[in-house]
Amino acid sequence: MCLMWRNVFVRSITPSFLTKMSRRCMITSLQQKKKILEKLTRLQAQLDAPTKPGVPEILATMSSAQIEDAISLLRADVYAYDAACEANLDRLEFDSYEELYKLPIVIRLASNLTLEDFSKATGISESQIKLYESNDYQNAPSHIFSTILKVFNIQLNGYAHRSM
Repeated sequence: MCLMWRNVFVRSITPSFLTKMSRRCMITSLQQKKKILEKLTRLQAQLDAPTKPGVPEILATMSSAQIEDAISLLRADVYAYDAACEANLDRLEFDSYEELYKLPIVIRLASNLTLEDFSKATGISESQIKLYESNDYQNAPSHIFSTILKVFNIQLNGYAHRSM
């Protein structure tokens, strides 16, 4: 999406980038992290660039706000990836279904395993793992979770409570 005013280019965030931002999945590789960091650098440069002369303040403010939101989301993704890589497999915590679904990814990253090694350890094909990871395991059947937890000697125990 380009912000234009009287045919003056303000800043741009591509529509595909905004679409990708609306459905973000966890970073699952160092290569993905590097791409995100490059994207952060480009967005920061856009944010730091001066506004073109003649652009109304409201348009410049809106553009900056969009870029700042995108930067915040990407930084959160990088933080989540780094936290997963450093996670302690003896004590993994999750507070929501979304976090539970990401648990196999956290296990793989914390174990410092490649997709191939994780596939061999769990007996799940590499292509299936790629598919599951592309959706943060939200479409994975429960026996896949059970298999992964069993292979890594991880037991789930917890409680549910009602929020007031």
